[in-house]
Amino acid sequence: MIRIFSAGILIVALFVSCAASFEESEAKDDTLKNSVENFERTSLWSNEIEADILKEKLPAVKKISPKTILSPASVALASVDSKTVFPNFKDSFSLDVSSIDKNALKILDSFFYSLESNADCEKYFETENLYSLVIFLHDFSEMKLNILNHVAGEPFFSDGIYQCPVRIFLKTNDKKNSSVDIYAYLKKTNQEWKIFQLEIFSLNKNLQEE
Repeated sequence: MIRIFSAGILIVALFVSCAASFEESEAKDDTLKNSVENFERTSLWSNEIEADILKEKLPAVKKISPKTILSPASVALASVDSKTVFPNFKDSFSLDVSSIDKNALKILDSFFYSLESNADCEKYFETENLYSLVIFLHDFSEMKLNILNHVAGEPFFSDGIYQCPVRIFLKTNDKKNSSVDIYAYLKKTNQEWKIFQLEIFSLNKNLQEE
């Protein structure tokens, strides 16, 4: 009987303790709620700035997938227009041929393609100045140079004449990067671009040592 009574007292004590803790927790919640409400009433709030900024899509950037996450700074930098950067030969000329007339460049390239394949290249040359081509071919023959390919560079234009630098890469047995730099001069003859002079202005160091 005494044990049952003791157990009853423990249960009642536990219930009272839990009830007290619950009431204390409710009191704390009410106090916190009142504090928040009081803070909201007494605080000065500014209007929301750029409320839709998180909903807006960032501007598209050319050549970059829209799935790629970019920072605002990256977008700003990528959107700035910049000049095309062209490669150039060290201590020589730039490979920027954007300023040359397309038809003039076509004649220039066709001439050197013909030269590389031992085809007829006279048709790209001005008739009155074929002697310049003869001298040029003679010089190449004397130096025993075999043309592999070529690349044109940034031209100088004055009085209707292009002075265009061209690097000719050569076939060599020692696998050295041998080359010859020349100036090709072009002008319009009867509304058609023609080469009228060729001038060697630089030999690759490997050639000079041989």
